[in-house]
Amino acid sequence: GAPKPPALELNLGATPEPRLSSAPPPPRRSSAPPLDATPAPPLVAVIGSPSRPPPGLVTKVQEARTALSRGEREEAERLLSEAMREGSIEAADLLDEMLREEPQRSSALLKVRRHAVELAPGDMQRLARLQEAARRDRNENYARAIEHVLRAFRSDEGPLAPPPLSAQSAQPGIMSMLARHSAEPAGEAFACVWDGAKGLFTKPLTAYGTSGTDRVQPGPASTLSRVYEVALRLLDTPRFALFHRKTKDALTYGVAFLESPSVVLSGEVKDDVELKWVFGKALAAVLPENALPLGLPDEDGQLLWRVLVSAFGPPAVASPFDRKGAAVADRLWQTLTPRAQRRISELLEKGASTPFELVLERAKQSGRRVGMFLSGDFGHAARALVAELPGQDPKVLEQPGGLARLCTSLPPLADLYRLAVRPEYADARWLVPPPTSQRFSFAGGLPVV
Repeated sequence: GAPKPPALELNLGATPEPRLSSAPPPPRRSSAPPLDATPAPPLVAVIGSPSRPPPGLVTKVQEARTALSRGEREEAERLLSEAMREGSIEAADLLDEMLREEPQRSSALLKVRRHAVELAPGDMQRLARLQEAARRDRNENYARAIEHVLRAFRSDEGPLAPPPLSAQSAQPGIMSMLARHSAEPAGEAFACVWDGAKGLFTKPLTAYGTSGTDRVQPGPASTLSRVYEVALRLLDTPRFALFHRKTKDALTYGVAFLESPSVVLSGEVKDDVELKWVFGKALAAVLPENALPLGLPDEDGQLLWRVLVSAFGPPAVASPFDRKGAAVADRLWQTLTPRAQRRISELLEKGASTPFELVLERAKQSGRRVGMFLSGDFGHAARALVAELPGQDPKVLEQPGGLARLCTSLPPLADLYRLAVRPEYADARWLVPPPTSQRFSFAGGLPVV
């Protein structure tokens, strides 16, 4: 795959230009040897399931049942709606019973069943009921998106193919929704470091084993260039350079620290779905919040995060520097403006306790979400995710109840599932225009992807 050169080790040795500032530098931490490292906490369900409903919800549901027995339907619905929003699946089921016989309230029923599906990811019976509500509400795009998930692992019918990516229309805010896991304080702190100190990380293109002749321009020249063009249009991302090293290997991606973070694809473009999946992960990797965590070697990313926390975070979470950490901190103090340093400190007031492994996982999850959007294939995304996790078998997805079991134990999978059945996702990815639509034509030499 595309290489990750040791950017910190090679770049942080140069002397930066002196910075004139009337503000004194922040106090420097000790350069004594580091204390014994404690193991990072496990990756908890920060990208997945809602927390278990508190005991008070049981009382609220009981009060709603009592109100129903007295004929106070409006009060019961209010109590159940509150309990459902706070995580009660029982409340969602009771609301379902109340609304299903009221055809004029199809939109309310759709919202209730959507809540139930999010509270019980992987439950195919609840998902089928949500599809029925979508059809009752005449939301065909949403119904088709749900049908795609229902059929993702069924051998009798086979998956429902998504409409072409190039047939979709740009939806405001879709990229923010897809990459929302990166918009945490820790990710924003990494973005500030890139914006304010990119000179510490940039390298020539040749350091990444590629050259200008490998650059891909958006347009109709190839399937890759067309996917590139359509992704830029739909997701409204910052422009980034794309390079493709053609080999016979499987398609992989890497981040190149040029003037702006850029993508280096390596391998053979064979499968359209796999191309969009990998390209989506690559696109998310060059966002400012993700570029350093995903583009640096893991050891350098860990080091940079420890330095940021100790140099700019609250004193309570600081740890002493070793020699290498002290050198990195010195370079950051000399390179970042006082304003950038203050902003990083503000972000780390909330994000300093986040382990680097979690920062990395959030960045990867944003890539999986973008990859699933571009490919439109939940089944492919779920199999690829499960396959990359240690000790997991994608074949479990094809077993009865397998998806629900894995969603319970794998928060990133539950997160992809919830995204795949969101109406906003369906609006942005499952638009099926009429056959006469110009988007389906080859006019202008633009192939459908």
